[in-house]
Amino acid sequence: MTPDLIGLIKEKQAQIVKLQQELDEARAVLSNGSGIQVSINHPRPQPKKNRHQAKTGKPASLTGGPAKQQSSTGLAFRVLKENHRPLHLDEIVEKISKLGFTVNKGTLVGNLARRVLTKNMFYREKPNVYGLVEWQKQEIRP
Repeated sequence: MTPDLIGLIKEKQAQIVKLQQELDEARAVLSNGSGIQVSINHPRPQPKKNRHQAKTGKPASLTGGPAKQQSSTGLAFRVLKENHRPLHLDEIVEKISKLGFTVNKGTLVGNLARRVLTKNMFYREKPNVYGLVEWQKQEIRP
């Protein structure tokens, strides 16, 4: 090891000692003689993984499973399927409202973006213009 690297390591070790002392002082202040033990070193317990997440490593909401028919993505799927072409987000929202449903535009954008990332239902043709992935697959075929 080079001398400047050794010096850097010693400097970092001294910083660690100083931080440990500050941590001990903070624990003493927090306990404040109340008898309550304060543990700062332990990470928060992680929530248990559901069965799907244990198998795939991804939460179920990010895997891109089928959309429920009356969810915002389910309604967008229906509108796109009925129109047989990619549509701008505003058109999708307008056509969903004509079906008698109310969809928050911000929620729909987020849900469509998540589905675009999973590449199993929607694709983004241009900014705010969405189509169905199945249409892309048809274009590739000879």
